[in-house]
Amino acid sequence: MAANCRRKVNLARELGIEEIRQIRAATAVELEVFVHGALCISYSGRCMLSNYLTGRDANRGDCAQPCRYSYRLVEEKRPGLFFPVEEDGRGTYIFNSRDLCLLNRLPQLVAAGIDSLKIEGRMKAVGYVGGVVRVYRAALDWMREQVAAGSEVSRLVIPENFTREIRKFGTRGWTENFFDGPPDAADMLHDRMREDQSWVPVGIVRRADPLVIETRGVLSPGDRIEYLGRHLDAVGCTVVAIATEEGRFLERAIPGGRVVIRTEPLIPNPEPDSLLRRKSGEEE
Repeated sequence: MAANCRRKVNLARELGIEEIRQIRAATAVELEVFVHGALCISYSGRCMLSNYLTGRDANRGDCAQPCRYSYRLVEEKRPGLFFPVEEDGRGTYIFNSRDLCLLNRLPQLVAAGIDSLKIEGRMKAVGYVGGVVRVYRAALDWMREQVAAGSEVSRLVIPENFTREIRKFGTRGWTENFFDGPPDAADMLHDRMREDQSWVPVGIVRRADPLVIETRGVLSPGDRIEYLGRHLDAVGCTVVAIATEEGRFLERAIPGGRVVIRTEPLIPNPEPDSLLRRKSGEEE
């Protein structure tokens, strides 16, 4: 490998912070750490369940996520007779891990010398990926500002408003996995496949003036929505009108189209590819 080539190692999700520090001390190679997203019930790169059950190879990026399925037991001499599989009466999602979230551990990771962060995007909707990346970017920017003002990075504590925002994109709750030690039963979600989402994406900004969005959810005049820009705080507003790009007004926009919307108050300087969301269940 040429001397000027950059090299990067993506560390296994099963490593704790002390192991990460030891690796950093032993090499000059760039280190990347997985900080957010779905966790496999098996060790990284060793799960064959998807391939075995569906023919989709998890180790080639095509996992069908059978660890999220609800399982029942069948006895071989009584085919068709299914029995529930439960752990302490909590349910049948026996392989279902909570999602990884190391947002509050960013100061320790940066202090340990990590070069880059990895956030899961595979099989995730654009609203989830964009929303989560936005929070981590804002947290790193906040940390940089604090360090520039004289704070020591290892002593920083991520403010609570970052945590409140990241929870709006949750699917299975959060775990810090192996960060401080081996996970336990509290890091699993046994009674259901996922948790209810409190917010849902409704659109992606495609043009600023007029405000054209690609709809990702049902949207009607009168709906309260939030615009997610570069900064952590969302901008709240009300949709007062929806029209086609040809100018025909609509009483309802459905997912998968492009519409022009007008809001009150107006969204200040909306940027292309920014997200719009609505509180779940608030559509008319």
